[in-house]
Amino acid sequence: LSNDTKPPIQHIIDSGVVPKLVEFLQRTDELLIQQDAALALGDIVLKGTCAHTQVVIDAGAIQKLIRLLHTTNPNVARDASGAVGKIASNS
Repeated sequence: LSNDTKPPIQHIIDSGVVPKLVEFLQRTDELLIQQDAALALGDIVLKGTCAHTQVVIDAGAIQKLIRLLHTTNPNVARDASGAVGKIASNS
């Protein structure tokens, strides 16, 4: 998603992957998965429409991303912070 200037956001939404990405935010055993999920959700919001942002919100991403702000891994916290900021600016 991050390398594509116009990613197929609607296809990603339609595939049903957003709830899985939100689930990955809780994978404390795999910090890279948490980081990649936060980055992907942020990209969906950044490059998608307000409707796409709402899908991310409805999947329960906000609360889980906020929890990641308190992680000891600075990369995960940075990407979670970026995703929260993108959601806030797009809502």
